[in-house]
Amino acid sequence: MARLEVTVGNRPYQISCAAEDMDRVRALAAEIDRQLAAFQQENPGAGQSQLILMAALTVLDEARAAADAATEQLVAFEARVAALQAKVLP
Repeated sequence: MARLEVTVGNRPYQISCAAEDMDRVRALAAEIDRQLAAFQQENPGAGQSQLILMAALTVLDEARAAADAATEQLVAFEARVAALQAKVLP
């Protein structure tokens, strides 16, 4: 495992991850940091832990929505392939 330092909310965090995942983890931390900054502006009195949780939940919600949309597209594509196969194959 490789050690990676990421900064979220102006605080450094040490992360252990596989060497090949370092860029991905760095990008994920940067997205959490962007969301955190937005929530800090909207909620100046909220604590950092609460804001980090809000940012993480927002990013996860967006990821799940994208995964759901991709699944719907895959199901529609598979149905279209099956319909075409039914026309071509006896």
